[in-house]
Amino acid sequence: MDGTEGGAVLTLVDPEVGDTVTVVPMMPVGTSVTPARTYPDLDLPATVRGIVVLPKVDKLNVLSSRRRR
Repeated sequence: MDGTEGGAVLTLVDPEVGDTVTVVPMMPVGTSVTPARTYPDLDLPATVRGIVVLPKVDKLNVLSSRRRR
């Protein structure tokens, strides 16, 4: 995904069903996923800001990096 700065990757687990949701805050404001995207190993739902990763496989590694423009 294109953005100037990716924040720390946050992994959240739904306590009710055990689903894992990975969130990557992004800068600048307005960096979002639109439209939603589907890949064999993950889904990227539409977001207003940042990236949400819904893995479809057990071992999915999500990385965030910062780069200067």
